Amino acid sequence: MKDKLNVLVIPTWMPYGKDKNMGVYHQHFCEALSRHQPANVNVIFIERIPLKKLLSYITMTKKTAQDENGYRVFRYRMLNVSPVSFSWQTKRYAKKLKKAYKDYIKQCEKPDVIHAQVCVPAGYASIELAKEINVPVVVTEHSSYFRRYFSGKEGTFMQSVLKHAYCTCVSKYMLDAFKEKGVPCEQLPNLVDTSLFSPIERPAPDDTLKLVSVCALRVGKRIDLMAQAMKKAMETGLVPNIHLTVVGDGFYGQIYKNAVSECGMSDHVTFAGQVPHDDLEPYYHDAHALIVASEKETFGIPGIEALATGMPVISTRNGGMDEYLDESCAELCSVNDVDDMAQAIGRMYKRLRSGDFTTGHLLDVASQFDTLHVSEKAMGIYRDLISGKKSPLSPTY
Repeated sequence: MKDKLNVLVIPTWMPYGKDKNMGVYHQHFCEALSRHQPANVNVIFIERIPLKKLLSYITMTKKTAQDENGYRVFRYRMLNVSPVSFSWQTKRYAKKLKKAYKDYIKQCEKPDVIHAQVCVPAGYASIELAKEINVPVVVTEHSSYFRRYFSGKEGTFMQSVLKHAYCTCVSKYMLDAFKEKGVPCEQLPNLVDTSLFSPIERPAPDDTLKLVSVCALRVGKRIDLMAQAMKKAMETGLVPNIHLTVVGDGFYGQIYKNAVSECGMSDHVTFAGQVPHDDLEPYYHDAHALIVASEKETFGIPGIEALATGMPVISTRNGGMDEYLDESCAELCSVNDVDDMAQAIGRMYKRLRSGDFTTGHLLDVASQFDTLHVSEKAMGIYRDLISGKKSPLSPTY
């Protein structure tokens, strides 16, 4: 086997639209693979333009190529006709990828392995391409709604993925769900460039507990619940005063701002807007704890970033973050439970005041997901597939 592998990554999402957090972890993965491993990395990204933007689509540039940090992205645009027919759209997507590959191969070497991010549509399309060019496919599932792939309109395409690709997922709770369906799967977690986040020793909070939330402002992130829980914690005397900085933007931005205002917490919440990833560290350093109120997370990258700065976390038991958060580094609470989150905030304030968290331990938890560790695991999977040590196995569901 040659020393340096050619890896073609096919992401379902990339942060090139309005939501700059959408698929940013795919960028981080490609950067890490290129930087730390013997791999030539390239990306083909099929961007799906909503039907409501039909007029704009007509004049859009349909294909571009751009250099990123250590890899190159070949970007193609197509209309998303899923509202008309999901099946038609998924098959069109697969055909678009094949067409894009014909352009790609004129400029780049044939890949030794394809790594698709999310089973449908990228995983399915990668399988259809791989049948023609005879290379193995790894699929990593990230989506919080992955269970729906096992039935209904997505099910047919998912079966093709599971029969022909080597399946991985980003968290243990997802791994358990795959195994319940009889699907062979391996965990390949999201990675975090912990070198971007230096640990600091924070003074204990005085009368004000400073919290930070780093997330895309989407449905299910529950910034409204955070504000309600903060208010409850102050009204019941658990914490004298709290201030929250929300870092991020998204389609629910104004909805969450209105909700914070309606519950009388505008003076206690600052919306900082979107911040470039490389500029996040000061927001972590300026807070005492990260707070997460999500209904569901497949992994929760900000949790690892916070720990890498020596900061503990207040979080709902949202699935993905349950894997690495416990009482040694966090305070956990039930999903969509204002009272329980208020209590968790109160416990965090008390523990921070008593110096109950050890920076070294928080850093040890974060180090399990650093770029070197996870990219090495990915390379091991690629080499095992190419050599035949690993192979896709048909599901039993």
